[in-house]
Amino acid sequence: MRTIRKIANVVLVLFVCFLTFIGCDDEGGLDVADNELVVQEVAQTDLPAAGGSGTITVVADQALEAIAADSWLTISVSGSIVTISAGENPNLTGRSTYVTIKAGTKSTIIAVTQYGVSVSKDAGDLKFGTDVADSLAIKFKSNIPVAFESSTAWISYSVQGDSVKVFVAKNSTGVPRKGYLRYALGNITDSIAVTQASINDYIGTWRIYGYNASGTLKAYSATIALGTDESTLIGSIAGFFSVNYTFDNGCIILSAGQQTGTYGSASYPIYLCLGSSSSGYLSWSSSVEFEASPSTMDNAIVFADNGSWSGYVVDEIYMYVFKASPPSSSTMYGTYLYLQEPFMIKQ
Repeated sequence: MRTIRKIANVVLVLFVCFLTFIGCDDEGGLDVADNELVVQEVAQTDLPAAGGSGTITVVADQALEAIAADSWLTISVSGSIVTISAGENPNLTGRSTYVTIKAGTKSTIIAVTQYGVSVSKDAGDLKFGTDVADSLAIKFKSNIPVAFESSTAWISYSVQGDSVKVFVAKNSTGVPRKGYLRYALGNITDSIAVTQASINDYIGTWRIYGYNASGTLKAYSATIALGTDESTLIGSIAGFFSVNYTFDNGCIILSAGQQTGTYGSASYPIYLCLGSSSSGYLSWSSSVEFEASPSTMDNAIVFADNGSWSGYVVDEIYMYVFKASPPSSSTMYGTYLYLQEPFMIKQ
């Protein structure tokens, strides 16, 4: 039994030595398969999104032929060097392909990739809270060229390295205004909203519009006047409800919880409440806000959610009657006036 084991071990050692011998060349390196081209050097096969080229150098004793699997990659051959080239990749996603190189009966395959479009910029819109000519710079960086265009003559721009400086001209219109700085790179088009308004642009006579509970667009008179300080405006809605606005960087903000009037012989208090139509809830908390900002519509401002009510999207104004002050769930009486998706137009 021991003799059989010794014989088996000797055979196994001889077999391993045989494999080692045939798997190595005289210099101790691994042999290349007989039908595979030897790649001497690969330079730049990860191409930038803006486009570029790279080279593949192979060892061959016959003329080379190279073919790309996809048409976005072009190929040229000069001697033992294969040059790969790609134009701009206009998409956000990268792309990949491969090149097959042949020389007689030998061949090899090389993978090639190209990065997608990348954009890095400051988030949010640009707000100018003054009527004087002014400018703001935003960070804007991309890995391919960008084309900018302003939507209106009062907005201009200057590209400065990895930033774009946006200029607004003096606003002499007497109303809040809005425009866009549009940009395009590859297949991507987008814009940065630019608004300009001083507190004085909100002073005057307005019409406030909104949809009632039946979905009918309704309109009421509204006025806005300067308040007690440089950031406060006072106004009226429908000639009856008194409201206060806060001016903030070119926008005006309505806060819930304001008492706007009284109702009936019992003089029940009426409070401004703000609601979310998608949830069916309303709030009289003073921390909940509704922000009106300039619109591209002539002489108009549009109310929009500003994130003040966590988990809810504000899109409704209520003039709500309560039986007593302060407002509470137990003293709710009913809706006096309701406006969904409100906006205002200066007269």
